[in-house]
Amino acid sequence: MMAKAVMAERDSDGDGELSKEEYDIMVELTKADGNWPGDVDADALFAKYDSGGEGKLDLSETQALISEIVPRMVGLDSPDAEQEDTTRDSDQKEQEKLEKLYQNGYISEERYKRLTEDLERR
Repeated sequence: MMAKAVMAERDSDGDGELSKEEYDIMVELTKADGNWPGDVDADALFAKYDSGGEGKLDLSETQALISEIVPRMVGLDSPDAEQEDTTRDSDQKEQEKLEKLYQNGYISEERYKRLTEDLERR
């Protein structure tokens, strides 16, 4: 589950939740890398999944947010993208691949490079 990896990396206070401040740092780093979709309002996205309105995302809320944003980050959910069964199968395979890479809660530098190279070829 990618949310566990995100929590392990970004939950700086170790409370098991992703605070708005921790999320904002993650978003800024993602924007700095050029990977944040320009049409996505980060604050609105956080608010959408902050079901309790307490300014924190638990693990399941974080997973739901990730499931929405990652396809957009890699261009699989753009307005022009076709939603065919083959695309959905590919999306699921990519999700499984990412979850396998993150099985220990982290990704090695070598695997990260291979993953980004694979995504750039698309």
